Amino acid sequence: MTSRPRTRAKVLLRVLLAAGAILAIALVARAYVQQNRDLESARSDLAKLDSLIPEERTSANVVPEGESTPSPVINIDGRDYVGILEIPSLDVRLPIAASWRPESPRPGAYSGILERGTLTIGGPNTAGQLGRLTETADGDRFTITDVTGRVFTFEVATIETVKSDEKAKILEKVEPWDVSLFADTFSGQEFRVLRGTAVPVFNDN
Repeated sequence: MTSRPRTRAKVLLRVLLAAGAILAIALVARAYVQQNRDLESARSDLAKLDSLIPEERTSANVVPEGESTPSPVINIDGRDYVGILEIPSLDVRLPIAASWRPESPRPGAYSGILERGTLTIGGPNTAGQLGRLTETADGDRFTITDVTGRVFTFEVATIETVKSDEKAKILEKVEPWDVSLFADTFSGQEFRVLRGTAVPVFNDN
């Protein structure tokens, strides 16, 4: 008589496990679809932003001293952008929104000013965006083009890990870094932070 309840319990357990597996697969699939939509939306805005930035691009230097005026922006479909981030070693080229929020589907300025060497950019940790920062190597070059057509070039200096409850450390300038990029990990417990130093441009004149 005791075998039937045990059999039913085993069947119920299997059903629950199967249902849980199906739900997990469905959630992963939904997240994947949403990530692709976000990336396509970002690329659509990138194309529009690219067409609005002057075609003639000029290399520019970071100048730490000077007036800290807000970065110029271009508005696209109600969203303000301050420039374009390009990381060739990761095949990443994305628009930079004027502000960053944790739930934002594209990179955005979290703090600081590009030309003053204080800019910090946060972004999604997904493929095609900022989810592969740890795959860069020291010395890899990347650029940020502002909306006036100035191109600032940087080199990867280091990659740091910052705990989520110590987020203020992302803005700490312990070394002479000129830009920081960050994204949280999938667990949400940490941030991966890429620190970059500016590559100077020498005028021939």
